[in-house]
Amino acid sequence: MNIRRFGISLKGIQPEDAALILSWRNADHVRMQMEESGLIKPEDHLHWMEKIRDGKNFYFLSGSGAGPWAVTNVKNIDWTNSTGEGGIFTGESSRLGSPESAIAVLAMMDVFIGLFGLKRMIAKVKRSNTTAIEFNKALGYEVMPDFPTPVSMDLAHFEITPEKYFRQTSGFRTMLLKRYGRKTVLTWESSDGEFAAAAFRNRDKKYEEFFQLDSA
Repeated sequence: MNIRRFGISLKGIQPEDAALILSWRNADHVRMQMEESGLIKPEDHLHWMEKIRDGKNFYFLSGSGAGPWAVTNVKNIDWTNSTGEGGIFTGESSRLGSPESAIAVLAMMDVFIGLFGLKRMIAKVKRSNTTAIEFNKALGYEVMPDFPTPVSMDLAHFEITPEKYFRQTSGFRTMLLKRYGRKTVLTWESSDGEFAAAAFRNRDKKYEEFFQLDSA
């Protein structure tokens, strides 16, 4: 899947992107904030890239005219219960918490919540990663104090609902809509799976006012 919104291009990752993504993922400013912080081997990375092409995990090379500078994602989607987990990591440490990163995440979450109907998204962040914690709170994520399964004490878990998300980000979105308009371009790929397409067709039109769709 490819998404274009708010002047940001979110391109579904492809095999030819493997080397770039691995170099970012193994950079100290990225891996030390991950749940698994060890260096990833190229062969393991290629296996992971193949594994996620299952219609439940969507990873995007995100950027603008200057080229890609981040990987944004919605993963572990449960299409039956309309839940998923969001995330981002950047190729350059200077992009952490930047306006460009916020726009990329907003564009992605707008689509997956507003057009694909996810009713709950979670995010996992290391408690020491204050930049990411504040970033998620600005989007409307709230701490989950009673996460239902045993987890590392190093991780904080956050969740968000559509109502909270669209309310919390309304001012930022209004500014972006004035600058870039409502146009949203979706381009489908065979690996996106039937569930995403079905969710799109059967979506709640509650947030349709924020989009001018151009899908392929």
